[in-house]
Amino acid sequence: MPRQARIADAGRNYWRYNPNNATIFGRSNGQGQLIHGSIWSGGLPKSLSMPFTVEVNGKTVSFTVVPSKVYRDLRYKQETLQDVIPERFRANCLQFGLDPATWLKICKEETQLYYQLPKTIYDNIAGMAKLLGIKRSALILAAIRHPQLFYQSPETINWNIKKGAELLGIEKSVYGQAALKQPPLFSQKPKTINDNIERAAQMLGLNKSIYVQMALMHPSLFCSRAETIHEGYKILRLMFDSNEVLNEYIVRNPAALALSQERNFMHYIARKITGRKTKFAVNPLKYLAKRFQDRQDVFRKLKDILISFVERSRAVRKDKTIGKEERSARLESLRTAVLARAIELANA
Repeated sequence: MPRQARIADAGRNYWRYNPNNATIFGRSNGQGQLIHGSIWSGGLPKSLSMPFTVEVNGKTVSFTVVPSKVYRDLRYKQETLQDVIPERFRANCLQFGLDPATWLKICKEETQLYYQLPKTIYDNIAGMAKLLGIKRSALILAAIRHPQLFYQSPETINWNIKKGAELLGIEKSVYGQAALKQPPLFSQKPKTINDNIERAAQMLGLNKSIYVQMALMHPSLFCSRAETIHEGYKILRLMFDSNEVLNEYIVRNPAALALSQERNFMHYIARKITGRKTKFAVNPLKYLAKRFQDRQDVFRKLKDILISFVERSRAVRKDKTIGKEERSARLESLRTAVLARAIELANA
């Protein structure tokens, strides 16, 4: 192999040599020489596009793979990938009992699963199930929702759950069951989860242990940012007489904290207009539809206003170009305006 000239590309080791203009992907020995790698003829790998059609149990899927600039994806030659991808795709569908369309969706999220050995993937899931004391079938369902589990180390996942349970003051098996309902918990750092729980509990004026029990009832609270939960709490507070009354409610019904800020504010508007309590599990538009069943023109206008409010509010919350204070001011202005307009329409 002749001495190579390195092509700098975001810190990755790409190499090219003439006269064939071949691209070589591999690792350098620090002296301008390739230790190991593969030759891809005809330009950089990002320009390649390999089509496949795979049949599994009478069901066929077609897809195109564009190798990414990640070493583990490109250590194979192009010809090798064309051979192994269909074979491994089919094997993974069969060993996990998955429809090929389902496995394709998983691979699109985590492209390295196109290439990894089926045995390695299977051993990861089986190893996790054994260490966690969880049924393999249940873990497969969690991995479908959180595909990182198919390639992560069983030991790492087991440590995450064990340490997370320890920090939260609960049993490992209990935390593992919560993770099955909220699969990202398997992968998130225990300290991050614990710090988030402690901040949220403090912001809401609750004991940490109480908030942990609430999160076990509704596991998405483990992953929700404390600041986001607090913003939603402030909207819920508009509908309760005091913090104490609200806290009594959310301890019994923690799902209310997980609802979007926009949905909860729509409940507030519905309560102001109808003069009755609403159930947070029910779409607030249903209460308005019933209230104005004889005035469909008013309901349609209210619906349009509220849908527009939701879209604009979410856009403001996702806008990373504005600071925290400006974001809060804009959201408050939106809420004030939509409330006034909704009441005006209802009383017209």
